[in-house]
Amino acid sequence: MAQINIDMTNVEESHDKVVLPPGEYRVRVSGSEVRRTKKLDRLMATFALQLEGNAKYNGLILWEHFLLDNEIAQKRLKSFAIAAGHNNPNFIRDTTELHGMLLMVKVNIKNTPGYGEQNNITAFKTPGERSLSAGPSGARTPWR
Repeated sequence: MAQINIDMTNVEESHDKVVLPPGEYRVRVSGSEVRRTKKLDRLMATFALQLEGNAKYNGLILWEHFLLDNEIAQKRLKSFAIAAGHNNPNFIRDTTELHGMLLMVKVNIKNTPGYGEQNNITAFKTPGERSLSAGPSGARTPWR
């Protein structure tokens, strides 16, 4: 057991769950972990993505999960690494290699039975790429 010894006498409890409106957000990779799924049959990498540069939601954490044995998840992880500017997105030795890196995420809302509305990251891009909505009519920036 890990002792934390924290006095929360003057801290109010929070019941609010924040669901971001759909849109594009700048995030910084602030943490990660790799662990087995609940059934202990698969490895999953989880990344904490902290919002930056947004007055209303600055500091909010989004979570992104990748099942490491799944081809689609591997493609998403590679896109994530490219958008974050990883120096070799073809080979990630440790999730901490991505810590501190900036990227843009495209967020939508999904409704999950039993959990209600949740944010869903649908795409990644580098901070310098043009927005899908910023291009000329008919032009689209490819999201990874």
